[in-house]
Amino acid sequence: MGRVSGFSFSGSVDAVFVQTEHNVILSNSLPFSGHLSTIQPTINNRPGRMTTVAMVGHFSRGETWGQVVDDDHRGTLNGVFFTNLTRTNIRAIGGDSGGLVFITGSNIVAGLVMANDPANNAMIFVKSDLAHAVLGVEMY
Repeated sequence: MGRVSGFSFSGSVDAVFVQTEHNVILSNSLPFSGHLSTIQPTINNRPGRMTTVAMVGHFSRGETWGQVVDDDHRGTLNGVFFTNLTRTNIRAIGGDSGGLVFITGSNIVAGLVMANDPANNAMIFVKSDLAHAVLGVEMY
């Protein structure tokens, strides 16, 4: 279906870019709140503390809502120390990684699900503008 053409697992970004093959049809619409919603191509909006966001994860089945509780989170994942992450009070589960995080009411992508933090009932995400800058990709 595609090949990895860029990745990062350091600093503030844990993300992979997969270049799809020519016969794959892409869409910027996702089922959200019971209907298809168009993802906005804006990538430079960083939600601050108490901003309501939603996650669309694979295993969480649909969107899950919550708030940003730390917009400068730091932590270690698989022995690698990360900075400038965002922590929310959304509960993610294994398999949600890579899911989109939206600013509610705008469909602006705020980031990508990085990890769940079950000890704190939290989900950590990578800021979308940092992932785009490191990988050199654009939203359409």
